[in-house]
Parts: sequence; structure tokens; C-alpha cells
Amino acid sequence: MLVLADGGILEEGYYSENILADDSALEEKYYSERDTFSISSAYFEGNYTDSQLATFGLELLRAEDRLEKWAQGKFPNNAIRGKLLCRIASLFINAAFWVAFHETGHGLRYKACSQGNYMLLTDLNHNGPFEKDENFFKYFVKKLFAPLARGACSPDYGALKLTPKEVLIFFAGGMNNETYFAERISDMFHDRKTMEFNESFAYFFYKISPALYAIGTKNETDPSNDPVSVTKCYKQLGINAKQSDIASTGIISLFLSGTTYSILRGMYYAFKNDEDYQAKPLEFARFIVPDTFAYITSQGISYKLSGRYRFSGEENSWQDGLSLLYGVERVFKGKAATEFSLGLQKKIRSLRDLSLAVVTTFGRGFCVETKLSLFLTSQLKLNVGYEHYSAKSLLGERHITKDITKNGDSVYLSMSFCY
Repeated sequence: MLVLADGGILEEGYYSENILADDSALEEKYYSERDTFSISSAYFEGNYTDSQLATFGLELLRAEDRLEKWAQGKFPNNAIRGKLLCRIASLFINAAFWVAFHETGHGLRYKACSQGNYMLLTDLNHNGPFEKDENFFKYFVKKLFAPLARGACSPDYGALKLTPKEVLIFFAGGMNNETYFAERISDMFHDRKTMEFNESFAYFFYKISPALYAIGTKNETDPSNDPVSVTKCYKQLGINAKQSDIASTGIISLFLSGTTYSILRGMYYAFKNDEDYQAKPLEFARFIVPDTFAYITSQGISYKLSGRYRFSGEENSWQDGLSLLYGVERVFKGKAATEFSLGLQKKIRSLRDLSLAVVTTFGRGFCVETKLSLFLTSQLKLNVGYEHYSAKSLLGERHITKDITKNGDSVYLSMSFCY
């Protein structure tokens, strides 16, 4: 801890009330991993990116945990009731985001394959005609107040005809977005070094959801069913991958992930010691136990392994706040395809908690994802990101936003309000 001249105490990673009141109180300030609410250039129609819409979902999860803690502190005599009500509210919020992010995953893949428009649909009357809505956030709110209404995504009228490969990418887009969100939850967990209830529940749900979708499919002739259409396209492309493979790879990836066992360990100690649940990453010799994710690609079904190594160094040394990010994605059911990823993440606390991450992906074309974050004040953070995806890559196939036959570039600017 640091002791200020006026006797105030500043714990490392947190502001004291004195620091919040005066940004000039110390030359060197420490910023915590604070919860944020962001407004991004990628939140506007025509600029949507999977990464930024996922960031919105992550901020929702953090807000739910904060609300639950606030309710417990505000109503200590009814803490259990308050926690229960907050978790019921979280279920509605998470269900709305899940449908919106899944269906937008279809839509963005269709737009990239055809350069045409797509429709996000909600059947509010259950038996009536679907209502068209292309705005992700409007669609999210609509689902929030109509959780039982069916959701779907469809090409807009006058749509171009797609090839079997493009049809596969379109139908895989929803399930791949679910897997991607589970991957982002794990990344947030490793960044923050802690995970609470709502993030843990969401991690398990998104990790296993595509597998449950495949297992629960009974009508194998339904053309609107994602696993059915994906396996039909695989057959047309000469790839021997079935619905059972979608299910098995999803389940296997759950049990081959360090985050899964970190959560189970946290649950065990919370029960054993009768304390609030909180997970911590499993780490050996500064290596975080890696996670595995199952993706549906045009080459077949892949496993993606993702991990990191934390460097050890004295405060403000070059090793302090430095992590090596690494990964490999390989198609195990289908045509041979392998991609590798390598990157660095650096946090400089003395420069207003400046954070820079650069991750490259190579093997089937070159991709790079970069992000710079900097606190402008104690309550306001600036984020700038640039993403370049190769049209040849498995990663680009999932995230290019404009034209999937060409390399794709996305730039975003966002402002995060801290609380």
C-alpha cells in the first residue's frame, strides 16, 4: 500500500477518495480493473464487429455482478432475496443478449458472404408473422421484453444466391459467435484474474450451447436448423462431419479448458469454507492453464487452444504487466488446416494504466488484432482498436465484416465510463 502525505491510504490498483477528487495528488497513479460502460463506433449499424458486440455482452455480465453486490449491501437483512431477484433479472438479460448475439452472428456472416442485407426477426405473436429488425441493440431490447418469442435471422429480400461454402459459413455464424463469447469470457477472466457467478454461469452456457443445439436436434430435415444445415453443407463439400461431431467437440472442449477447472475449484472452496464464490485462474510456473474452443469452419470442425504466460518482474520494470499470448487452431474433423497465434499484452500502470495488446495469427494468411486503452481521467477510458483479417484464414472467415473474399480491416474508437 502507499501512504499519502495527508495520511490517506491508497491500496495498489485502487483509488482512494482523495485521488478521485484530485488527479494531481500523485505523479504515479494506480488504476484498478474497473467495471465500465462503453460507447463504441462499432455499435452503429453498418459498423458492427463481433469483438465490440461481445464487449457489450461482457460489460452486461460485470454490471449484473455489481448490481448483485449492491443489493446485498443495500438490503443486508434480505441479502438472499436480493441475490435471487438479481439473478432472475440476469437470466432475462443474458437470454436476450444470447439470442441477439447468435442471430447477429448469422447476419454478419451473410453480409460478408453476399454484401447483402439481413433481417433479425422476432415472432412476438408466436404464431404471427415475424417482425423485421436490423438494429442489434433494438433487437436486444425487444428480446429483453419478449423472452419467449422466437428469434431468427434471414437474408433480406432480393438476396444473392450463396455457394455451399458460404451457406455453411452463414449457418455456422450463430454457434461460432457463442463459442467466441465463451472465449472472450475466458480472456476477461485471465485479464482480471478473478471471475464471479454471472461470468462463470455464462462461460458454461456459451461453451456448451452449440453442443446442446446439435444434441437436441430431432428433425434432421429442417432447413432452418443450424446443425442440420451445417452438416448438409459439409456433405456437399465432401467433408465427413456430422451433428454428433459438433456435439462431441463442444463437450470435449469444455473438459479440455483450464477455465472450467478454475471455476470448479472456486465452487469447491466456496462450499468448503462457506464463503462467497470467486474463481482464480489455474497457473503453473506462470503459465495459465490453456483453454480449448470448438469452431465450425468451411474446412471442417476445429479445436482452438489458447493460453498465456505472465512474465515476472519488479514494479515498473519491462516485465511488469507483460503477458505472452499464444494459441493454435487445427481442424480435426475435415480437411487439414492449421493456424497459429502469437502476441503480447502490456500494461503500464504508471502511464494511467495504459494497456496495449497485439495478437497475430498466421498459417493460412496473416491476421492482426490490436487494442490500446488509456485512462483519460479516473472515470473515463479511451479505447482504440484495429483488426486485420486475411480472407484465407479460419479467423477471418469468422470475423471479416465486409467481403469474405477479400482481406478485411476494421477500426473502432470507444469511450468507457468507469464505475
